[in-house]
Amino acid sequence: QGMENVEVIDFNVPNGKGSLLVLIDIETRLDKDSLHLKLYEIFSKFGLLFQVKVDVSANSIDASPSLFAYIRYYSVRSCNRARTAVQSNRINLTDFCGPAVRIRKSQARPGVVPLLRFRCEELANHYLGFNGWSSKILYHRQEHSDPLTIKFVSVVRLEFHKHGLWCEGAGLIEESLLPDDLVMQRVNVAKRSIGEAFFAAWGKVILLVVNDHKVHLEIDTTKKDSFFYNPLWDQPEVVVNDVEYANVDQEEQEENKE
Repeated sequence: QGMENVEVIDFNVPNGKGSLLVLIDIETRLDKDSLHLKLYEIFSKFGLLFQVKVDVSANSIDASPSLFAYIRYYSVRSCNRARTAVQSNRINLTDFCGPAVRIRKSQARPGVVPLLRFRCEELANHYLGFNGWSSKILYHRQEHSDPLTIKFVSVVRLEFHKHGLWCEGAGLIEESLLPDDLVMQRVNVAKRSIGEAFFAAWGKVILLVVNDHKVHLEIDTTKKDSFFYNPLWDQPEVVVNDVEYANVDQEEQEENKE
């Protein structure tokens, strides 16, 4: 197979202009929620959607506001199919988006933001199937290295049996103690350390989609975890590198910048 038939999909928020379809000058009798559902129903037929966002155009007149819609796919090829369907009128958007609706040139957005865990699982299920992968927590424990902080370390493993591949990810979250709410803080730090571990593990997975249907999988072995751990789960030896830990809400913040 030539490389021109292969699309590479990773487990980060899709940010290229090729994966985004922007519709502007939408005039409709539908409210925003109803329009959102209608667009999702139509465009999900072309591939797995990351996001459908509907909002009021900044330059529209209050008496007759126009709307715009961001339709973002994980796959550039899926987006291209949707764009072609709109341009060739195989999708009749004018019935519910008005006669002036059109496609606007999209822009890429900078930066790499890892997908949230549930989105990683959604993407894996779509391309690999529900039985195409599994996960397990290898290590999850509170470390008592400093009496003034609460620290959790987690290590998880993703296994892809059909491909004979696996990878691990490690997560470490440490916070200064909050005496007024220790129980909830402990729960949150523990949860976030598992989230960081899955961020790290899924970040090593690469999907290679051949001719839109056959899926190969690779593990990026050049990616390193944010700290070193000794894989002896009962007595781990943790050495923290100089690293900024991602905020679990960063993906939502990036979406709201659209």
